[in-house]
Amino acid sequence: MAGVFNGAIGNGLYGASKAAINGFVKSLALEVAPRGIRVNTVNPGITETNIYNNTSITPEQLESEKAHYPLGRFGKPEEIAMGICYLLSDTTKWMTGTSLLIDGGCTLI
Repeated sequence: MAGVFNGAIGNGLYGASKAAINGFVKSLALEVAPRGIRVNTVNPGITETNIYNNTSITPEQLESEKAHYPLGRFGKPEEIAMGICYLLSDTTKWMTGTSLLIDGGCTLI
């Protein structure tokens, strides 16, 4: 979500790279649309994976981070995958240059 929907102190370079990708996707979507190719992105919130194992982030810090999510939890990999399946389906065949936000409502706060 950083750089596209919000920012964070100390996270400027990460956010800038995500914002750059978002701009690239919009331009690419315009370039390839005449060929019937769709280009979209997925912007997930924190997802429960092992990425936080063996880092300086404590389980207590992760637990307190959940307070930023109106649904009270982090996403699951399969929930992000379902969003990707949605974008790949014919349901979205008239959708291009869009960023699909899957964040449990985090950016609402």
